[in-house]
Parts: sequence; C-alpha cells; structure tokens
Amino acid sequence: MGSGTMSCKSYITKRGYYLAYDYDEKVGGEFWFLLLPLYGNNGERFFYVKDNFNGSFTVEGECYIITNKEALRRYIADAGKELKGKPVWYYHTDEKGQIIRKEKSAP
Repeated sequence: MGSGTMSCKSYITKRGYYLAYDYDEKVGGEFWFLLLPLYGNNGERFFYVKDNFNGSFTVEGECYIITNKEALRRYIADAGKELKGKPVWYYHTDEKGQIIRKEKSAP
C-alpha cells in the first residue's frame, strides 16, 4: 500500500474506488491499479482531486498494484463492504496542493 494517483476524465466514482488494468513485463505481466479513498477524521473517506485543465483530473488516494485476480476480488469485495452506504469526499486542490473545495458524493 502507498499513495498513488490516477488521471481520469471524471473524478466522481459510483463504486467508491478506481480500477485500471494494464500489462507490463517489468511487473510480471498483467496487473491492476486499484485506488481507494484515504482515511480522514471520524471515519471519513476521501480522494484529493486536481483539475488538469485539459478535460481530465488527477485523483490521489491509497494505491495497490495487484497481479493476482483472486487477490483483486478480495480487495474489491472488502472495499465494497467498507464503503457501502457511506459518502466519499473529494477534496479539490489547487496547483500548490491546498484544499480549495470539498465535495461529498451520495452513498
């Protein structure tokens, strides 16, 4: 686990996480990049969001690189249980990383 970023056209996620698939021989072939919300105060879950001003956004959260399909299923199932019925917050940041706006998604 670590911090990671992902570029996307829309930063709002209905599942509460972001998932991307890729293939690279350096990591052993196929892998999935899973980005989960960070933990905040009082159990709040959130992502940092930066507008790239080119029609895309960079989203930062808790990152996992997963190479095993069964492990991926477990991570997704656990995330689904943990996030079910809870809102996800999006902390919009400026170019200096300062939070300029907070946005809450419906559970």
